Amino acid sequence: MNSPQHFPPPGAQSYYEGRWRQLNDLVIAHSEGALNALLAVNGGAVAGMLAFIGAVSEIRQMRLSLWTLGIFVLGLLVACAARAHALECMKALQVGWIRDYQSYASGQITWQELNERDGERVKRWERLGPILGYGCVLIFLIGLACATKVLWALPTQ
Repeated sequence: MNSPQHFPPPGAQSYYEGRWRQLNDLVIAHSEGALNALLAVNGGAVAGMLAFIGAVSEIRQMRLSLWTLGIFVLGLLVACAARAHALECMKALQVGWIRDYQSYASGQITWQELNERDGERVKRWERLGPILGYGCVLIFLIGLACATKVLWALPTQ
């Protein structure tokens, strides 16, 4: 038995669509911000380590300082890979959606199949992004720990 609570109230669909757009815009904005922060933090760490190595002769003699620089460069490269992955993901979702919608419009696939294919595409692309993003954060933290060790290894005067 269906009670009135099981039926959406008038205007529910437009409310749903508006809320979905709002949340989607927030996800996009915060994803962009996170990727830009990863690039800035790791790029700044590379620049800082280069300046530090160049300015302090004792640092140039320490093998750990070069490893630390390498770790920060790796973090920057992973951040760039995360950015490239996001771009490729969006392109693949868009191209797939357009192709499948044309198939739907020409009667080759059903509405349900259109949405199932779109869901499968999202699942296929959604795994690597967080791995790259959180991996980049982890690499930065490792580099930060190494840089701290380098700093504390300097002779005091």
